[in-house]
Amino acid sequence: MKIEREIYTRNDVVLLLLDWLRPLKEHYSQGAARLVIGDTASHYSERAAHMEGYARVLWGLGPLFASKNQALSPAVLSEIASWKKLVRCGLVNGTDPAHEEYWGEIGDYDQRMVEMTAIVNALLLSPDTLWEPLTSAQGRRLLEKPNMIAVHEKSGHTLLYPAGQHAYNFGNVQAKYQKFVYSNQFGFSVQRGSGLEDGAFDNTLAVTAADEHAWHMRNGEGRYEVTAQYIRMEYRLVRGVAVETVIVPLKKGHVRIHFIQADIEAEYADGGFAIRTEREGQEMTPEMTCTAGGRACCVFPWGTAGAVCLKGAGGGAYCESFPQYQSYVWEHGHTDGLLSHGRRDILDRGLLLWRRSKQRYYK
Repeated sequence: MKIEREIYTRNDVVLLLLDWLRPLKEHYSQGAARLVIGDTASHYSERAAHMEGYARVLWGLGPLFASKNQALSPAVLSEIASWKKLVRCGLVNGTDPAHEEYWGEIGDYDQRMVEMTAIVNALLLSPDTLWEPLTSAQGRRLLEKPNMIAVHEKSGHTLLYPAGQHAYNFGNVQAKYQKFVYSNQFGFSVQRGSGLEDGAFDNTLAVTAADEHAWHMRNGEGRYEVTAQYIRMEYRLVRGVAVETVIVPLKKGHVRIHFIQADIEAEYADGGFAIRTEREGQEMTPEMTCTAGGRACCVFPWGTAGAVCLKGAGGGAYCESFPQYQSYVWEHGHTDGLLSHGRRDILDRGLLLWRRSKQRYYK
């Protein structure tokens, strides 16, 4: 039987979503961490498949939970509240190694890694429902399972700091998984060449050997650590340039620290957020940008991004890429090995502090 329904408002979509999802409720496991629909097979484990069922509905429930859902009947609001309780219960049990419905450890090329994106998206959209009610122990286990830190600011800006996300058999992995931070207000760029302009290295550290102008960001990752306070990762930009980066999220923005050991003379660019140069008929003008005093800042009616070099030889610069506009801070290395510390408060202000040292952090 075909049912036609007219959709004009968000509430119309809410009612449609609930109609879609309502038949699934009876198929949740007792601990709500698994959704089991029939006997099917896949190339990954049954436990991962059941976790996939749990996660996929969050693409709808996450946005649903993000709103107060006003002007809905008491019966519909009660149904939404029951979904919140069920999803939160499954989240707690699925990430608890002591629970029988634990989702298991995530390995390389693991399907559960894919499903974590739906969970993280729901967490970012509705932290008051899914994150804030968790105990410290529950929150810590959850952080250890998506290998990332999510920050939802009062302004509505949501930031995601990942670590350990890499695969060699997918397209544009560097752009999609290996930037330092992702935002719900600033898009990320995809590299289309080796120049700084067509490389579009937003929110990542890029390097080129002196006078070569062939820029590279990291491709792969070594050891990493995720805690409730910071993310630490080790990687190699190119042969002869090893980096340890520590990122500390704050209530507004974050601190970014780089320890760089280089055996070659090199040039570095630490990219900020990519920002549009025009929007809804408005275009950027020279008065909206600033490069004075080692500062590179874009203050547009639709957003702000920038970087400031506070100490050292680095300087701010703009990079007009396709189709985004970005700000960078530059630093020159030396053949005798370089250790650089970078401190950056990215959001709005984009502060960056560089200083040099001969201390070696890599064996």
